[in-house]
Amino acid sequence: MKTISCSLPLILALSALSLPKPDAPIDWNRAGQLHQRAQRGEKLTAEEQAYYERAKAARAKGGQSSPSTQAKWTGHITPLTELGAEK
Repeated sequence: MKTISCSLPLILALSALSLPKPDAPIDWNRAGQLHQRAQRGEKLTAEEQAYYERAKAARAKGGQSSPSTQAKWTGHITPLTELGAEK
C-alpha cells in the first residue's frame, strides 16, 4: 500500500507534464483530424476532446493564427492605357 501512495504523486506529476500548455499554438491539422473523427462518431480520449474543444473555442473567436495568404491592397493601379506609354 505504501508503494501505491508514494507512486501516485509521481504518476500525477508525469501526466501533468505530458499535457499541452493552454497558451501553446493550436495545430490546425490535428484539430481538423479530431473534428473529422468526432463527426464520424468516433470516441475521442479526454486529452483529444480537451484539445478539440480548445481549438473550437479559438476558431469561434477568430483565433486562427496562420498568416493571411491574400495580398494587401496597395491602393494604386496603373491603367493599362498608361503602361509603357511615354508622355
